[in-house]
Amino acid sequence: MNEKVSHVKYSEIENLSGAWSIVEHCEVSTQADIKDNEIKLIVSNAKGAHWHSELRYGPFEVEEGEVYALSFETKAKVAYRFSVWLGQFDAPYAALIADENHFGEALADGQWRSFSHEWVVTKREVRARLVFVVGPIDNIVEFRNIRLIKISR
Repeated sequence: MNEKVSHVKYSEIENLSGAWSIVEHCEVSTQADIKDNEIKLIVSNAKGAHWHSELRYGPFEVEEGEVYALSFETKAKVAYRFSVWLGQFDAPYAALIADENHFGEALADGQWRSFSHEWVVTKREVRARLVFVVGPIDNIVEFRNIRLIKISR
């Protein structure tokens, strides 16, 4: 599978080392337009699978038992279902949270919507990543005010 990784200069997540990047799979094209705390992703040549385009942050270290609170706002030109998760930065890209603790999928539409979720880390990982999967259809997807905070150890 071909994969293209492009780094983007978007707001760092406070107290977590790492950097933002866009990951494109299967010839999907994703362009980023950044203004202040908003990032607009223009997804084209989508192939139907949600993981074909990803916005990710990492790598950063997590410990088993830590609890992280995620909050963000998103909207999309064309309504679609997206997901967000916490997983390994490198292969095998496994989730670092229990199945029952996943964010799941949510609907993004033409209105700014706020989302929040808490994760309990199930295993230590020195190279974790936060991933927003945004690639099932050609679309314009926007995010703002992304925060990931460790709330307990």
